[in-house]
Amino acid sequence: VLEEINLHRQAVMFKDSLEMTPEDHLQIAESAIQASQTRDGVIVIHGTDRLAETGEAICRLAGSDLTSPIVLTGAMRPWIVRDSDAHQNVTEAILAVQLLAPGVYVCMHSRVLRFPGIVKDRKRLRFVRAD
Repeated sequence: VLEEINLHRQAVMFKDSLEMTPEDHLQIAESAIQASQTRDGVIVIHGTDRLAETGEAICRLAGSDLTSPIVLTGAMRPWIVRDSDAHQNVTEAILAVQLLAPGVYVCMHSRVLRFPGIVKDRKRLRFVRAD
């Protein structure tokens, strides 16, 4: 139940994140920034292998000009897997995007981290601050 929430879905691309190019990251960044100019918040569903690169691209392109939060999320275990984390992460992102200040974030596994400086910890299967 999503009372008082209006969702607008915009498909940008359907591509395995391992196959993404710098141009793909830029395309997603441009689309997210454009959507953030007319929406209260934006959620980007993204493959986790290259999610950090897209978050960094959004930060570089937007600078400090964002007027609403952009939250990236995805699943460390694919949504087709029975115990996928996809549903939990999307649910958390929907809540987070309503509460966060303008900026770029990753929201997964009950954590919210603000870009820049976020990387995927492949051993622990989570996003962390770069050392």
